Amino acid sequence: MCDEVDRLDRFVANLLSMSRIDAGVFEPDRQAVDIHDIVADRVKQLAPILRDVIVRVDVRADVPLIGADYSRLEQVLTNLVANAARHAPAGSEVWIAAIADEPMVRLEVSDQGIGIPPEEVERLFEPFERGRGSNSSGIGLAICRSIVIAHGGTIGVRRTFGGGATFSFTVPIHAGDQT
Repeated sequence: MCDEVDRLDRFVANLLSMSRIDAGVFEPDRQAVDIHDIVADRVKQLAPILRDVIVRVDVRADVPLIGADYSRLEQVLTNLVANAARHAPAGSEVWIAAIADEPMVRLEVSDQGIGIPPEEVERLFEPFERGRGSNSSGIGLAICRSIVIAHGGTIGVRRTFGGGATFSFTVPIHAGDQT
């Protein structure tokens, strides 16, 4: 029951975000965000969803602060990590990684699921579109794309080596941390 309440909470948050985006009133509230903290927080908060997979985190020590809206970035990570856990077979691995790629930071969430056929890649980021075999609402990835673009970043997906999917997105380094 708790898992379903959490899922419903994420669904409502996604719907609210989608309505703000559609109304043209979404503007990120940028602040200095520590990737290490937000990733650790998401792994902790999503522990019930992640219980059947092995989570590997690789956030390099030299990753600088990013200039982002903490709540919205949290929503992107939540959607991507929850999707990875849903599509990963029990006992497989889900990876969360971050690396500085000046002037951006690149974050990746990978799973060992069935992957995404190339013909579905672009469509997955459209509202109410779902991947093959998915029972999701079809708005999570569209919201992720809108949030990432509002931050000046990019988002995409590729096949994970050995099977599965890797979702990758970029967000700008915090202005005070750029070299």
